This record gives sequence, structure tokens and C-alpha cells, in this order.
Amino acid sequence: MTADRLGEPEAAGAVSLPEAAVAPAGVWRRTLRGIPWDRVGLPLFILIMGLFFGSLNPNFFSGTNFSNVARQSSVLALISIGQTFAIISGGIDLSVGSLLALVSVLGSMQMVAFGLVPGILGGVAAATFAGAVSGWLISRTRIPAFIVTLGMLSLARGTALTVSGGLPVVGLPPVVSVIGAGNLGPLPLPGVIAAVAFLLAHCLLTYTPFG
Repeated sequence: MTADRLGEPEAAGAVSLPEAAVAPAGVWRRTLRGIPWDRVGLPLFILIMGLFFGSLNPNFFSGTNFSNVARQSSVLALISIGQTFAIISGGIDLSVGSLLALVSVLGSMQMVAFGLVPGILGGVAAATFAGAVSGWLISRTRIPAFIVTLGMLSLARGTALTVSGGLPVVGLPPVVSVIGAGNLGPLPLPGVIAAVAFLLAHCLLTYTPFG
């Protein structure tokens, strides 16, 4: 009887042990392939890193720390928004950091000499002029954006150092400190400005013909 049963074919639908072990692995592979990693990969990595550092220090998830991070990263966030437009168009801009330094120096010096509004307008005009020069060279001379913006990086950095003499600009209007270190209710004002700029850029790229 035992020999006959051993010799009988397996019942229909029965799964051998190796196949049963492989089936869950196949499901996991299909599940992982179906996840849009290009969209969720970076947020997931940031979440994992946040949980890791939060486990090391309980103050990591405090409101004070979140406020400090938002305040300190707001300038980088604004630069990243502008860089996003350059990368989407197939280019790159290496000069953003040096232009930030140059515009800060020129705008601050004009604020001290002429007031808040002329300083802001002067800084915006300087940044616009530098961007227009880089754009003209890239589009008209066909020099790669990498080379043009690398040259603008050196020019802007040297100009900022020469104009400022390597010294900080002092005597700025008090409202500048409010913008950089103030709060809008419980939220840091620089973080709010960066968030508004992000939403505007998102709407521009998503809901307009330009995007």
C-alpha cells in the first residue's frame, strides 16, 4: 500500500516545496518592480535617515530642530528650485553658489547706501544680468553650459571677494534680520518663503504651457 501511494502521481494543484518557497519570492520581486522608485526612492531614503538619527537623539524630532533645519536649508531650497529649471531644459549651472555670494554682497552694499528696496532691485538686476550673459553665450556661441557657467563661477566669486574685500557687510536695515531670522506664527519665515516658491514652481511646471 505504501509503495503504491509513493508511486502515485501528485494530486492536481499540489505544489512541491521548492515551488512553494519560490512563489513568495516572485511576488516580492513583482511588488518591488511595481514601485515607482524614481518618485518614492528619495523620500523613502530621507524617512529612513530621519528615523535613524531620531533614534540616536530624542531632540531630533523636536519643533526647535525642525525650525532650525527649515531656516538653514531655505536658501539652498531656493537655489535648487532655479537649478531644477536648468536641468529640466537639458543644461546645468555651476555658478549659482558664486552668484549668490556676489548678489548678496552687491545687494547688501546698496541696502546700506540707498535703502532696502534699491538694494533688492540692485541684487535682482545683477543676478539677471549674469544669467543673461551666460544664457547668451550658451545659445549663441554654442559653448557647453558646463564651460560657460564654470567661467561665470570664477568671475562671480572673484568679483564678490574684490568688492567686499573679504569682509562682511554691516549696517543692514533691521527688516533684513526679520526676513532671515523671523517667524510667521510658529513657522520660520525663510522656510515659508521657500515653500511658497516651491508651490509656484510646481504650478508653473505642471499647469502651464511653459512647463
